[in-house]
Amino acid sequence: MHILAKVAGGEVDEHYDVLQAFFAEGADGSGLVMTFQRQLSAEEPWNGDPSTDDYFNNSYCITFGLEVVYGGLEQVSFLDFQGCFYFSDHAAADLGTGRLLVVDFEVSEQDRQQFQQFLREAVTWGVPSQIPQFNGSAFKSSIMEAEAPNTQPNEPQEGTKASNHRSDHLKLKFISQEQLDRERGNPPPSPGHIVHRLSDLLSDLSHSELEFVSQEQLDRERGNPPDDVAGSNEPSLEDIEYLSNSTPFQQKICDSLRGLGWIDTDICNFLIQLENMREHIRAELRMKGQSETDIQKFEDICKTNMKDFSYLRRSGANRALEEYQTELYLLHENKRQRRVMLNEE
Repeated sequence: MHILAKVAGGEVDEHYDVLQAFFAEGADGSGLVMTFQRQLSAEEPWNGDPSTDDYFNNSYCITFGLEVVYGGLEQVSFLDFQGCFYFSDHAAADLGTGRLLVVDFEVSEQDRQQFQQFLREAVTWGVPSQIPQFNGSAFKSSIMEAEAPNTQPNEPQEGTKASNHRSDHLKLKFISQEQLDRERGNPPPSPGHIVHRLSDLLSDLSHSELEFVSQEQLDRERGNPPDDVAGSNEPSLEDIEYLSNSTPFQQKICDSLRGLGWIDTDICNFLIQLENMREHIRAELRMKGQSETDIQKFEDICKTNMKDFSYLRRSGANRALEEYQTELYLLHENKRQRRVMLNEE
């Protein structure tokens, strides 16, 4: 499905206790409207059961027209003013978009960036399995770091707010507890207080099953390797296992990237993103009735004409720039693969 969006952005509404990103076809907010919402008064960070399949109170929601789904966004890719949204099978069926929704944003740079910032805030809360992968134009990690739009609960101007089709969904401004305490004039607890409180918890037998998890492990379970691990020269056991089971084609890429100064952890992430791209395309081809034999033929063609990545050298001098260049490469490569395998322009 392909949409031209003439309005896009994000908003925080304390009255409805909701944060949302949205875009619409019409400049006045008419036509097809899609919103990505999350409840702001919910516990931050999310602390539920990762294995739950009840997403109603444990994930973001997506509205499209009068349809609503909870979770279901698998990947978001941006190349300039074009965004590609990949949905799970159940979300695609309920929303009626198909697995892939391509949106051309005919909006200002400021509105596009605002939409991206709010989108990331909205859909990175909740069950880890429903948090999408982000590729492309630098998504800021927090709307609070951006030149924040007005977050007061004023009535939004007509034509700049997407319709909220469920009155039980909300809109919000979310900040850290530390920032909240500072705004209320309450200084953060002293290190000594924290140590005493932790000691009390550990001495309580009711907390005997308390499990300590490193930030590295927590990030990996969420699918987000931390910065220090991403830049570490020591690959994890998972990375070693993944590379040891790589195909000849992947091994060739691996050898080339090592020659460009890449570490194994970054190589794993690169290969996984490439494989995710192909898996999305395979799924779309199967939905169109293509046989596995034909799909393999398309893949073989893609492999022989893979976009050159010899300029993606890594020195560590400017990691942010290196990662940004890699994201752009993956976006262009994804576009090339879709052109070859799905005949998309």
